[in-house]
Amino acid sequence: MVVAWFAIDQATAHTRKVLARAGSEVLHAPPLLQIELASALVKLAHRRRITPAAIGDILTEFEALDLVTDRAPPTARTIASTCRRYALSAYDAAYFELAMRLELPLAARMAHSSKLRERSA
Repeated sequence: MVVAWFAIDQATAHTRKVLARAGSEVLHAPPLLQIELASALVKLAHRRRITPAAIGDILTEFEALDLVTDRAPPTARTIASTCRRYALSAYDAAYFELAMRLELPLAARMAHSSKLRERSA
């Protein structure tokens, strides 16, 4: 999701809507987001879809967002349980568990994110 905020060819109406929200409200993310973002940007640069110099510019923009990184991440047991219960990868479970714990909407590109919310209610 976050990469799509900065890589125009990855943006969708949904990702643009979430980015607009980021300008007016606080967003929360698991610590994993930092690693996923760095990995995706480096991969885009290796594929020559962005320049290596753009990585620093994108990270500067990202760091300016009102984004709260979760300081109390769930245990591996909690993530594994969430994975099994909702048929998610561990990465997706980290985001889903945080949204559930904080009782916030899940801003995700996962096609089944709305169904997850319904099943968890």
